[in-house]
Amino acid sequence: MLNSFSVLDTPPAPACAFVTDDPAAIINYAADGAECGLGSALVTLIEIRGGAARALGAQMAVRGDGSYCGYVSGGCTEAAVAAEAIAAISKDTDRYLSLGEGSPFFDISLPCGGGITLAIHVVRDVRPRY
Repeated sequence: MLNSFSVLDTPPAPACAFVTDDPAAIINYAADGAECGLGSALVTLIEIRGGAARALGAQMAVRGDGSYCGYVSGGCTEAAVAAEAIAAISKDTDRYLSLGEGSPFFDISLPCGGGITLAIHVVRDVRPRY
């Protein structure tokens, strides 16, 4: 028996598009993804429990094709975060994600031993409002 998923239903695999910590590059990457029809999400580090590799407010942008840029940890969780953002984009629903200490994911631990909470915001409109 075939499974119920076709190739078209398979979410894209996360892949780093380019390495950057530049906030303008990250936001522009998210905006460009939304404008060109790929869909995108902006991921923001909003809580740290214990130690963390990045400061509050660190961001990454994820596009619906699986490509991403930016960092919200030391590079060890970005692919997992991108996979969650891709799911949020496909459902057009914002969400929160906890990783490390206090997380529901027992197989994702942070090297620093702490925990982080991320806000995943699906970018819906990049036009300025007046």
